[in-house]
Amino acid sequence: MPTQKLYFLKINLNSEIYDLYNGRIKKEDVYNDILRRFSEKNEFIKKEFSPEGEKRETKFEFINTIKNEKEKTIYGEVLKQAKIKTKRYDKKTRKFIYKRIDTNEVVKFYYDIRKETVVYNIANRFGYTEFCAAFEGLINKSFPFDGKFKVAVYREGVNIDEIKNKLLSLGCIRLLKINFIPPNPRDELLEAIEKNGEKRLNELKEANVTERSVIFKSANSKGLNINSSMLNKELKNAVDIHSDMLSGEAVKRGYVTVQAEEGSGRTYTTEDNRPFTVDINKKSVEDIKLFIIDCRKSLIMFLEKHK
Repeated sequence: MPTQKLYFLKINLNSEIYDLYNGRIKKEDVYNDILRRFSEKNEFIKKEFSPEGEKRETKFEFINTIKNEKEKTIYGEVLKQAKIKTKRYDKKTRKFIYKRIDTNEVVKFYYDIRKETVVYNIANRFGYTEFCAAFEGLINKSFPFDGKFKVAVYREGVNIDEIKNKLLSLGCIRLLKINFIPPNPRDELLEAIEKNGEKRLNELKEANVTERSVIFKSANSKGLNINSSMLNKELKNAVDIHSDMLSGEAVKRGYVTVQAEEGSGRTYTTEDNRPFTVDINKKSVEDIKLFIIDCRKSLIMFLEKHK
């Protein structure tokens, strides 16, 4: 039986996360706002340069969306519109003729707003990480100001010891970057944070910091000392956000990313951790009802397994 892989995104409230911690807004109000504002009218444009220095633009938009008001779910597709370079051999001139043509790729998704998770497939030229960036860009376009949400691929979690071992095996590290956003916790952890945010989250909340990046560099021949108290403290503060959060959960849900580069250019990043996937019957992707059913079942099993 031919199968199709499904991937999972975690939708994280960012700009108003401290209002959620303080009880000034409720999760249900956020969910209702998403459902109401979610629109096909918006488009997200990614601008970049090709290796040859040519400017490229890729456009993304929501299409064929179906909202379920009662269940607070959205089925839809993300359309990717881009130009690709093709080449054809001309026997007369014995040369290749290059031409840029318009292409469309479509990825289907099922968004359970209450579970803060999107389930989706991928296309040949529309991978799981590009879909993540496109979805974040599009959902933020639905709100008056950018940055309301941060979106991350669900990946295998790692704890601080595993991260340190990866860094130590890399060798002479010249650059280390630690990126952190406040967590969008499950209900029981949210209650714990409301009662006691602990020092780390309280400091961030006081300063209204919704994203924190720390970069360490070393020009020393030995590179950065990963076992130093300073780097250990930064890693621990990021990965072990709250005493009630399970080890590895911060990386799994996209609250923390760690990147490193050693002298010869080799790199390590937690964003290379394997994404969580499930397989469904490929025929289900062609049928909206079957796709929704399979996504719903897959999501229930996934969240039960990764509480």
